[in-house]
Amino acid sequence: MAWQQAGSGRARDSRTRVLRALHERGPLAKKDLQFLCDLSRPTVDKVLRDLRAWGLVEPDGYRASSGGRRSTLYKFNERCRYVLGVDLEIPQLNLVICDLLGRVVHRRRRRLPLHRGDGPETLIPFVADQILRFVKRVGLSLDDLLGIGFGAPGTVSAPAAQRDATPTLSFWGETLPPWRDVPVQALLEEALEGPVRVCVGNDVAFMALAEGHLLRRAQAREREREPVRVLAYVALRRGAYGDVRMGGAVLVDGRIYRGEHGHAVSLREAYVQLGEPEGGEGPRALEALLAQGLEAVEQGDVGGLRRVLEEHLLVPMLNLVTLFDPGRLVIQARLLGREEEAFVRSCARWLRVRLGERFAVRVARARGGEWAGAHGAALAVLQEVFSADDGRLLERLVGGATRTREGGGIVPVDQAARASGGSGESADGRGRGAPDRDVLALAQATKPKEGG
Repeated sequence: MAWQQAGSGRARDSRTRVLRALHERGPLAKKDLQFLCDLSRPTVDKVLRDLRAWGLVEPDGYRASSGGRRSTLYKFNERCRYVLGVDLEIPQLNLVICDLLGRVVHRRRRRLPLHRGDGPETLIPFVADQILRFVKRVGLSLDDLLGIGFGAPGTVSAPAAQRDATPTLSFWGETLPPWRDVPVQALLEEALEGPVRVCVGNDVAFMALAEGHLLRRAQAREREREPVRVLAYVALRRGAYGDVRMGGAVLVDGRIYRGEHGHAVSLREAYVQLGEPEGGEGPRALEALLAQGLEAVEQGDVGGLRRVLEEHLLVPMLNLVTLFDPGRLVIQARLLGREEEAFVRSCARWLRVRLGERFAVRVARARGGEWAGAHGAALAVLQEVFSADDGRLLERLVGGATRTREGGGIVPVDQAARASGGSGESADGRGRGAPDRDVLALAQATKPKEGG
C-alpha cells in the first residue's frame, strides 16, 4: 500500500502536527502535545506510537515533579536522517553533514582542481565524487540523506515560488568561472546517481541562514523576546585570483529574501582586484593593502581604511542598509584574521556617519566560522522540508528512517527494536510496540523488491 493510501488525511495531519511540535519545541510530555496540537489523549498516544515505530520520536527521560507520577518526555529523533551542505568557496570545497536540528556532526574540506575557463563538466563530477567519499567515510549512504544543499558564488535563476522550474546557476565577474545558466541541480543529481534532492543557492545567502540559526539559538539562551525580523549579511571572501569578493544577503523572518527572479542582494561586481590574477602576488598584495588601512584604523583614522575598500565594498554595504532597513547588519571578514573586529568597528562608524540617526541598525561581526556556507546550505534543506505545506513531511522523513541496516539486510526500525529487546507503548491493548496498520503498510511499501 502506497503512502498516500496509508491512513486518512486527518491521521497524517495529526502526526505532522505532533512531529513539528517536537522538532521545534521538544522535549515535550503528552499533555504538552495535547495542548499545542489540539489533540485528544488517545490520538496523542496513537500518534506517538506510530512515530516511535518509524524511528522519528524517542523517549527523553522524565519531567521533574513536585509530587505524584512523573511525566515521560518525548523528543524528535534528530538523527533519523541527515542533511549535507556544500559550499563552493572557490578555490575551496567545504562539506558538512548536519543532524535534523541543524547541528554539524561531520565536516570535510578539499581544494578544487580549478583552472580559468573550467566548465561544469569538470567541476560537478569532482564535487559529486567528494560527496560520495565523504558520506561513505562517516558510515552513511545517500539513502540516509534528506537532501543536499549546494551553495556557490553566483545567482540562481529560479525563485523558490516556481516549484516546477529547474534552477540554473550563473557566475558573474572577471574573477569567477564563466558559467551561464548551468543546471547545477540536475547535473549534480545525475552525477550522484542516487535518490537525493539537491537544493541550489547563493553561498552568502546560505551563510546568512547559518548566522540567523546561530542568532536564534543565542537569543533563546538569553531569553530575548524580540527577534531580529530583518537581518542583512555581507561577507568578504578571498577569490581564486588575488581578489576580494563581497556578497550580500537579507533574511526576513528567518528566510532568505530572493526577490522576484532570485537575484536579490547579489551585489554584482562588488570585488577588488589586487595583484596580477595569474601571478602569485595576489594574496600578499591583499594582506599588505589591507594592513595599511587597518593601521590607519588603529591610529583613529577611519578614512584610511575607507580609502582602501570604499570604492567597491562600503558603498554596496551602505545601499544594502538603506534599501532593506535591517535591524542588524552582520559582517563576515574572516580573511582579515585577528583584525576582523577592527574592520567591523570601522564599518559601523562609517555607516553611522553616512546614515545619521535615521537607521538604528546594529552592526556586528558574524558568529559563523569558516564552515558557515556549508552549514547554511544544509540548513536550507531543513527549512525547505520542514516548512513545506504539501503534506509530505512524514513521507520524506520516513523514506530512510524506516530502514535499519542489519547484517547486510534491511528491516523496519520497529522490528529491529523488538529484536534487540526494545519495547513500545500501547494504548489500545494490541500489545506493547505493535505498530498500527498504517505503519505496517508503510513498512511494506518501503520493503526492497526481490533481487533489487
